[in-house]
Amino acid sequence: MQSINQGILGNKREDMPHTRLAKEVLIRALMDSMGSLSSTSGDTKSQLGILRSQAKDFFSMTKPRFRLICDIAMAEPSYVIKIHQSLTEHKKRGDLKKFSLKVVVAKCIDHL
Repeated sequence: MQSINQGILGNKREDMPHTRLAKEVLIRALMDSMGSLSSTSGDTKSQLGILRSQAKDFFSMTKPRFRLICDIAMAEPSYVIKIHQSLTEHKKRGDLKKFSLKVVVAKCIDHL
């Protein structure tokens, strides 16, 4: 009979639930920072603007939470910032119009 810990310890760290959750946090923050927000909870445009601004501010080496999430996701914070900057530039130029933003962002983060 296998114990709970044996099942957990047999996994690679990148397959662990907390690592996957941290990557999902990065995906959501990238999406939010690029304006992929929806007003499903009755948020006003100004509230959505604040959320977008906060998401952009999240990607900073000076933010302890950002560095912690990157550590848990097994990602180099400076590289995640480069991904954020690159995706933002591509979106501004219109290079991502033919693609699902969520799919592009998820692929970038999944390859960390």
